[in-house]
Amino acid sequence: MLGALGRLGHSGVTSVRQGKHFVLEVDGTPDEAELKQIAETLLANPVIEDVELHLTTD
Repeated sequence: MLGALGRLGHSGVTSVRQGKHFVLEVDGTPDEAELKQIAETLLANPVIEDVELHLTTD
């Protein structure tokens, strides 16, 4: 994919990554440690995937 971007004239792109994401909605104030544990043990395969948490407030 990176090579194709270069051939299409997008030479400024230095890395391409695709993946999946999950969106969890929780009641109250989220416990970041608990969410990380959920992600690492249930949602992701740690052998081939990395986990990143992005906590937002509405």
